[in-house]
Amino acid sequence: MLRLLDPATDAERRADECWRVSSGSAAVLNLQHLKMDVAPTTLYMMLGERCDRDCAFCAQARTSQAPQSALSRVSWPAFPVAQILDAAVAAYDSERIGRACFQVTASRGTFEVARRAVARLRAASAVPICVSIAVRSVEQVRALLQAGADRVTLALDAATPPVYTAA
Repeated sequence: MLRLLDPATDAERRADECWRVSSGSAAVLNLQHLKMDVAPTTLYMMLGERCDRDCAFCAQARTSQAPQSALSRVSWPAFPVAQILDAAVAAYDSERIGRACFQVTASRGTFEVARRAVARLRAASAVPICVSIAVRSVEQVRALLQAGADRVTLALDAATPPVYTAA
């Protein structure tokens, strides 16, 4: 019998197996070689597929033609989660990183992906964890904090003076 996978379920499965890591963070974790003048002290990871939103400035926007591994002129290669966790533990223990931050796209299923990712990183390390995500309720913030996040941040982008002053 042929079974068709729900795209969200398939995307969530991929996100549970591999996380994208900023190229600078990947170098700090010794996952790739990169010459840097100054190494980042925050481990930046991105979760989720293309964003459901369509911000014109964002490489992750729904209709963006940029490679999915790009954001803000930075490449975000994907690595197996187990490899990232091992490297993050070593980097935190040796004080090469001082915190970890998950950047989460606004796409179907990413809240649960983020909650599971936070719990996995928290189970592996005491590194302070920040999650930048579009939440829909205070309960979602509470769930991320209970999973092990130290902070949950909300991006507020404003493109016009009235929107800026209202924010």
